[in-house]
Order: sequence, then C-alpha cells, then structure tokens
Amino acid sequence: MQDEVIRIFIVEDDPWYGEFLEASVQLFPQVEVSRFGTAKSCIEAIHLNPALITLDYRLPDLEGKDALRTILEKDQKSKVVVVSAQEDIETAVDLLKHGAYDYLVKNDHTRDRLWNIVKNLIKEAKLERENLRLKKELLKSIQPVKLIGKDAVFIRAKNMAEKAAKSAAGVLIFGPGGSGKKTLAKYMHQQVGLATQPFQVFSPLGLSEEQCEQVLFGREFITSIGIQREVGLLVQIGKGTLLIEHFERLSVAILEQLSQVQRSKQFYSKGSNYLYKVAGRLLFSSQTNSEQWKNFNPFGADLFFTLTEMQIELPALNQRKEDIELLANWFVQQTNANRPSDLPKFSKKAIEKLQSHTYPGNVKELKAIVELAVVLTKGSIIEADDVVIQNKINQDKLWLNVEKSLEEYQKDIVFYFLEKYQNKVLVVAEKLKISKSSLYALLKQERNRRNE
Repeated sequence: MQDEVIRIFIVEDDPWYGEFLEASVQLFPQVEVSRFGTAKSCIEAIHLNPALITLDYRLPDLEGKDALRTILEKDQKSKVVVVSAQEDIETAVDLLKHGAYDYLVKNDHTRDRLWNIVKNLIKEAKLERENLRLKKELLKSIQPVKLIGKDAVFIRAKNMAEKAAKSAAGVLIFGPGGSGKKTLAKYMHQQVGLATQPFQVFSPLGLSEEQCEQVLFGREFITSIGIQREVGLLVQIGKGTLLIEHFERLSVAILEQLSQVQRSKQFYSKGSNYLYKVAGRLLFSSQTNSEQWKNFNPFGADLFFTLTEMQIELPALNQRKEDIELLANWFVQQTNANRPSDLPKFSKKAIEKLQSHTYPGNVKELKAIVELAVVLTKGSIIEADDVVIQNKINQDKLWLNVEKSLEEYQKDIVFYFLEKYQNKVLVVAEKLKISKSSLYALLKQERNRRNE
C-alpha cells in the first residue's frame, strides 16, 4: 500500500530561496509541495490541511509572529517552521512559545535541518496511520460476532463452539470454502472475554515449510550487535487467539512443534535455548474432515487427533436453504448500517431467486450477491433483476464440490489441459507452469496404473 501524500506549504517571498527549499523537500516521493509568496495566499489555501509550513519570518504583508498566529488560528494541526535570516535566540524562543514547530536560520545547514524535519514528519505520519489501523482492527474485533441461522446442523456447530471456547481442547473447524469458519473462530474468541485481545489468522498457502516456521515461531539471526530475535505469531497474539487455516497443508514437522505448544504452552527457538512462553490459544480450520485429511497427510494421523480433540462441522449453504433469507436480510442490514431506518427489502421473487442458487462459494458468495443487489436496487425493494448470479462462473466451480484429494484434483487438471491442447506436452507444461519431466512422470504413472 502506498503512503499517503504529505502536503507541505513553502511561504517565501524570495523566488530563488523558495525554489531552494522546494527542491530540498521534494526529494521525498510522498511529498507534495505548494509555494506562496505572501502569508495571505498561504492562509487562503489553509483548508488543504498542510502537514508542514515553512514560513519566512519577513514577508511583504505580515510579520512572522502575526503570520504564525493567524495560521495556527485557522489550522492548529499544521506544523509551522519559521525560516529567518536573523540568528536571534530571543525571537526564536518567543516564536516557539507561540506555537512554532521549529526555527531555522538561513545558512549552510538549513537544507539538512529541513530534510530531517520532513523525514521525522513522514515517520510520525506512518505511526499515526498504523495507530489508526490498529484502532480500527481493535474496534472491529470488539464488535460482537453474530451467527445467523436456524438450520439444525448450523445450530449444533454454534453450540459446540460455545462449549469448546470454554475448554482447553484443541479445535478444528471444518467445512467448504466460504462457509464461515473464520467467523465461527472469532465467535469462539469472543465467548471467553477475549474481544480486546488480538485475533490473528495464518494461512500456510504459498509458503515453504521454513517460511511457515518463521511466521509461526519467529527466527533468530546474528548481526554486528549480536543475536536479534523476531517473535512469531504464537508470541505476538499475547493472550489472544491464532486461527491457523488450511490445517491439512501443514507439514508433519510443523504439526509436531504445534503439538508441543498445545501440551506445554512454550517452545524453544530453533537453534538456541531461548524459551518462549505461549499465553494465547490455537484454533485450526480446514476444508477437509479427518478422513479426507489422511489423504493430504497420511503420516500425521496421530498428530491430527492430538491437536484437534474437538471437530466442528459447518454445513454448506446449499444444505441450509432456510437460512438464506435470514442471511440475506442480515447482509442488507450490515451494508446499510448508517441508515437502519431505511433498509431495502427483498421481493418474494428475489428471495426465490436467491434460494434457487447452489452457492459453490457458500455464505461468502451470498454476501457478495446481496451487496451488489443493494447497489443495483433503485428503490426500497430489491427485485429479482437486482439479484445478479454469475451462473457460468459458478458452474465452472461445481467440480470442486466433488470431494477428492489434492493429487486427484491435480491429475484432473493435467488431463483436462492435455485433452484441450491435443496431448501437446510442451504446450501443457508451459500453460500449467510445470516441468515437462513432471508431466511425463505423471503420464507414465497413470499408464502403469491402468496396466495393473
């Protein structure tokens, strides 16, 4: 994410010196500079909320102290650096007392001092943005999670989650993608009064075993000043909760380390005797149940049951049709939280259209459809035409509803592309970004299997 622009005003009646100051601060890419020759022209533009103003002490229309006072009356947040040719300590102290951020003398050091001021300003701005982000995350985590539904399987999952939240048992939440596993985990997090504590989510997808280990457990490295330690998520969560998604993709080595953490609430950093204490709780989620999991990790069956003593199943949305209307109305309410008295309502045909869909993307897909419908509706009633369902895309995804191992899915994909490109191995290898040797090995393996 790019840094936000930091606006700087340079107020200087000497064009050459104004250009000099502008060139000094424009070396920072996130800075936007405006230059003024009078105090009045600067004050007229003060509504643009500059973060920093360099103010020449002697201007044709206002003296330094008067200009400073007027600027701060208009905008108390702006930092005003007075720039003067006079090295007068009393004047500098007086201006600082009246709210000046700093006082610079026009000499050989002006550029370096201004450079440092802007650099510190950028650091402060980053810290402020990070604090705002953390506050938003905290408010979001404190906001109570509501579980919407009356389906019997869903209610059973909710009841199990409430019991599991109050126990020390390892928990696996499993269900198809988009069924609400993360929401249920956050609900458990809040059930035991942890709303103000961190709730972190980790996914191993796309990471090597070493990268997973570093993110979860941290790492140590040697620098010129000694051993430096970066703590992992297990320590960062404090007394909060860490949800580890795609549990089936974790290696046996990582599972063994997590099993030790579950038992002892501590672990030694790799390669040293430094002991970390773990105060938080681990939750796991997966799209596979215990039987399917064995296909992914046949050597870790014992670890599976050690880490996940309780398993909570979330049903697919097409198995809880009676909840679709409840969820749709809830998403409308969430989308229009700022105007609760003016919520659009679904027509009967719109509800019927929603209920007729199969939802390969489950609750997450329904949420996206409802949010789009709210945008498209022209009045207080959401009609069937406002409910846009991407049938082609959804049909393309239906093959994922057939439960197979990852190896079987990979094989299906390879043979689909071989058929599509008339068995041209080199073309298929390029399309799938795999080596031709891997492709030939798969073909040989499949041919041997068929000849058995």
